[in-house]
Amino acid sequence: MIDHKGSRFNIAVPLEGDVLLYNTATGALLRVDPDTHEALAPLFQDGSRGVPRDWAPPVPEDLDEDLAGALTEGGFVVAREVDELGVLRSAFERERTSPDLKFTIGLTMACNFACPYCFEEHRNEHMSMAAADATFTFIQAQMRAAQATSVYVNWFGGEPLLNLDVLCHLSRRLRDEAAATGAYYESLVITNGALLTRAVAEQLRAAGVEAAQVTLDGPAAVHDQRRPFKGGQGSFDRILANLRETTDVLRTIVRVNVDQGNHASQRELVRVLADAKLLDGPHAARIYAGKVTAYTEQSEMLWTPLDQRAIGTIAEPIAAELGAL
Repeated sequence: MIDHKGSRFNIAVPLEGDVLLYNTATGALLRVDPDTHEALAPLFQDGSRGVPRDWAPPVPEDLDEDLAGALTEGGFVVAREVDELGVLRSAFERERTSPDLKFTIGLTMACNFACPYCFEEHRNEHMSMAAADATFTFIQAQMRAAQATSVYVNWFGGEPLLNLDVLCHLSRRLRDEAAATGAYYESLVITNGALLTRAVAEQLRAAGVEAAQVTLDGPAAVHDQRRPFKGGQGSFDRILANLRETTDVLRTIVRVNVDQGNHASQRELVRVLADAKLLDGPHAARIYAGKVTAYTEQSEMLWTPLDQRAIGTIAEPIAAELGAL
């Protein structure tokens, strides 16, 4: 990799006998053993001393192909001619001056599911109406300062539909503000789908929410093990029934969290959705795979970065099955 150099944004942190590599520019994480870290040591510098502006350490030439690929994909190594500070500065300026504003709004920490891979601590805390109004005031100021031409909002949780009244109240205010200033407004709710009845979907649509992202991690037998209700009951049948009732109200995106525990079941899930008439017609749902990555040994079912390179694209089974329909 003579035409590459180590990124100036690399950090190495000891972790349970191994070393966790972190690139602060891309957010990439990679767990390696001490011997691998020693071989990569030239790519890392003690951050307490600062990083020289001309930092450009050479990349070892005898790296394993999979490791070299993972380092490149994660931004730990970059092309020698790349000015990383210049790239970062340009990205910052684009975001700072962009008239296209994007917000993710957390409405609650509470959730009615008990998914084993969830990273959140589900406390029974909700955004209040007063906090929603303060959020509106903040976004309104941002819209006016940027002379926004478009505003995109993702509603997030916890399970955001557990705070439906606040969601709809704030979405209406943002939609109306966008209309008053001539800006385009679009919003999407990221939900587990259990509460997404037709009545709720119509309420969301009336408040300016146009789309829903719903997660199904496989056919019922697989999904119900991975995404049960807090009481342990399966959630697949309820979600599927809700999707059949709401795709003509809200544009629907079905996300599949893919790891080693459900990778083989993706084709079957696509067939189930097709049989339910959710993948054709004017209101067809869009389906895509999202990888669930492990960086600690406690998550044995998840992919490591090198696993992902070995198995190829995780979306291939979905794409193949869709192509066969």
